[in-house]
Amino acid sequence: MNKLIFNELEFLYEIKDCEDGEYSMYKWFETDFYLGSTKKYYKKYWLFGEKLCKDIPTFAFTIDIDIEDIRYTKEEIYLKIQKAFNIYNKKKQRLLEINTGQII
Repeated sequence: MNKLIFNELEFLYEIKDCEDGEYSMYKWFETDFYLGSTKKYYKKYWLFGEKLCKDIPTFAFTIDIDIEDIRYTKEEIYLKIQKAFNIYNKKKQRLLEINTGQII
């Protein structure tokens, strides 16, 4: 995963090659963005062994283009990320309102 600083936040991003349809007729790229991480503890073997810790990035949002593709300009990529980031912020704010009891 690569790092990207956007609005003074450090995101990790991963470019995924997606395909759909019979014989992979339809192909496109998506970029998933992650903000922060959570720790997951698990045993080395299923029921026994030493306890291991793994950092798993927390999914934030996705955009429907490959941000490392040379066909897109900086402005186009910035606008796509800004739009998805605004939606992410609205959902996060609404979740905070619901958790504090402000349903309506």
